Amino acid sequence: MKMKTKQYIKNVTKYLILTLIAIIMFFPIYWMLACSLMTRQEVVLIPPHLYPHFPTLKNYLYLFSHNNFLRYMFNSIIVVVISTLLSVFTSVIAGYIFGKFEFKGKNAMFVMVLATTMVPFQTYMVPFYLMVRDMGLINTYTGIILPLIVTSFGIFFIRQNTSSIPDEYLDAARIDGAGEWYLFRKLIVPMMSSSISALTVFQFMFGWKFFIWPLIITDSPKKFTLEIGLQIFASQNPLDYQLQMAGAVLGMLPILIIFLIFRKRFIGGIALTGIK
Repeated sequence: MKMKTKQYIKNVTKYLILTLIAIIMFFPIYWMLACSLMTRQEVVLIPPHLYPHFPTLKNYLYLFSHNNFLRYMFNSIIVVVISTLLSVFTSVIAGYIFGKFEFKGKNAMFVMVLATTMVPFQTYMVPFYLMVRDMGLINTYTGIILPLIVTSFGIFFIRQNTSSIPDEYLDAARIDGAGEWYLFRKLIVPMMSSSISALTVFQFMFGWKFFIWPLIITDSPKKFTLEIGLQIFASQNPLDYQLQMAGAVLGMLPILIIFLIFRKRFIGGIALTGIK
């Protein structure tokens, strides 16, 4: 009986601590959402209201009707959707090759791929800019997307998953007459669906929050992404906290939607469980 009581107290304590940690982590998100529904007078009150006493959607309506906000969001969606599809495709192809094919210099090439993760983008941003400029891609979607097409993290992530797939499955498919492209589409991709889903979420998040490159590659408001638009809006309206919070909520919303779409497979991809 004493053992059951001790275990019960232990479980209650554990869940209380976890609940407290969850509240601390999610309170900034709640506060951002609450402030986005407040008026300016209510946001600056001291002591502050923990919830909007007079909730309003005027902040969101103002953003949609001013400051090219819809244009910024459209640009971000175009850039992130295309870059995510391309980066996931290149990562799956390269990760599969590194994980299941043997060729001369394979290990050296893979080490070189991993080494690029230790080189910050800022170190080669200037030569990359000069290359994009010489290609005539300044102020274009293509110029913004270029650095996002191939990612060493994505290649490593997929390679780790494909390594867990038994070679016997692939050999059996080849004996039955399956070609490499058919084998890749019908066998490898379904087996890696969890990892592909997780990588999609990661790449979407990275592309959506990509700030420094779009900032230097574009000088036209027609090509500004949402992150740049929010920064410009915050600098022009430094005291309109409720509008800034509404913009932050809209900036977070697409990432949340993508996560909810892929949430069932996301944990499986992170854990790299391989074949069930």
